[in-house]
Amino acid sequence: MGKNRKDNMKYFNQDFINFFKELNKNNNRDWFNENKQRYIESVKGSVLLFHRGINTANS
Repeated sequence: MGKNRKDNMKYFNQDFINFFKELNKNNNRDWFNENKQRYIESVKGSVLLFHRGINTANS
């Protein structure tokens, strides 16, 4: 894993954080469907990159 918190945060941009803030206020299927592409790019994509980073660092 990264050397410090700042290294780890390179995987998670502001939209990652904003997505969950907005989801908290709009936790319904319609909102999610309207934001699904954003989820795929900002959330799922970031988590996959983070996971790969951890695996690479621990190899």
